[in-house]
Amino acid sequence: RTMGWREEADSAGELDPGDPSPSDPILRALAGGLRRADELAERLDSPLREVLVGLGRLEVAGLIGRDDCGGYLLGGRR
Repeated sequence: RTMGWREEADSAGELDPGDPSPSDPILRALAGGLRRADELAERLDSPLREVLVGLGRLEVAGLIGRDDCGGYLLGGRR
């Protein structure tokens, strides 16, 4: 089961997150407000490790950020 990421290896052998779609399940889950990674994993019925990878990719892309307590939210760091 995947989180909707296009996983293609680039020339360096790293995964390419592609262009995350607005229909990305993590982005949809965060549309309701701040969530912790474990809450997202439960809500999405996905392994925590997979959700953390998706969160990292979205954060690097600048689509999500974290608050001071480690919760994730749409947009940049708050």
